[in-house]
Amino acid sequence: MGNGPDGQCPTPGGQSRTCLILAIVQGVLTLLGLGFSLLPWLGDASLCRQQPGLCLNDLHRHSWWLTPPTNFWAGVAAVCMLRGSLECKTWCRSWWLSTAFDLQVLVAPVSLACFALLGWQAISAGALHSAACARLAVTATASSGFDADAVAISSDGDAAADASHCAYPSRAVFTYAFLSIVMQIHAACAVCAAFVVRAQQQKAEAAASTSKGKGEPRSGERVRGWRKRINAEGRTFYEHRRTGRVEWEPPLSSSDVEEGRSDSGFESCLSGSEGRLPRVDEG
Repeated sequence: MGNGPDGQCPTPGGQSRTCLILAIVQGVLTLLGLGFSLLPWLGDASLCRQQPGLCLNDLHRHSWWLTPPTNFWAGVAAVCMLRGSLECKTWCRSWWLSTAFDLQVLVAPVSLACFALLGWQAISAGALHSAACARLAVTATASSGFDADAVAISSDGDAAADASHCAYPSRAVFTYAFLSIVMQIHAACAVCAAFVVRAQQQKAEAAASTSKGKGEPRSGERVRGWRKRINAEGRTFYEHRRTGRVEWEPPLSSSDVEEGRSDSGFESCLSGSEGRLPRVDEG
């Protein structure tokens, strides 16, 4: 990563360490959430192949469409928070933290909704499964008619299958309950992270504005190879004397000044390289 305006990475403080801890916790929760989200769907797909009447697709559909995407974006927020905590450039640091804050604000309420939905599924899964087994038993009895021999043969042949298929779905209930707890912790972490990241972002923006104010050149003044110019639209830009490169923001670090580079553009924060802006005609 690049250096800050003073050429040194800022020493992580208490808030930075808190960001790191929250990012690690969210990363672990993301892996757990994504892994356990697959279990009910895979288990129900296997059961549907054996006993279509016991499918609980309607029950799984809501958690399948909500839980994995929420865990994914929580992981993205954790990565942004981690990157912002370790970023040396004040402008990029502010951008990463701002992105993390926006994602945390979105993840928190959706995680809370997933917590409530998964909790309801954990409570109702057993009752829905028992009702499906009862319907299967009634259907089997009705299809056998009043033939006692047919009923006996059907009962003997399906006894083992009914015992295995209609057992209490303890694994599904445990999975839903565990996922519900994971999403509850996700929501709590997202709320805490939003507050911490907001404070970090404000600190980074204040540091960036202070550094920018100190490094702002006067009109027409050359600062180690750069000249402040104004184009035909009245917009201020900075032109490098040797390379002719044009930047919208004043160069802050010594390496940027010497090489004709400045720390601008989202691409520089995403790729870790220095951003380049197109030439601007003076008009």
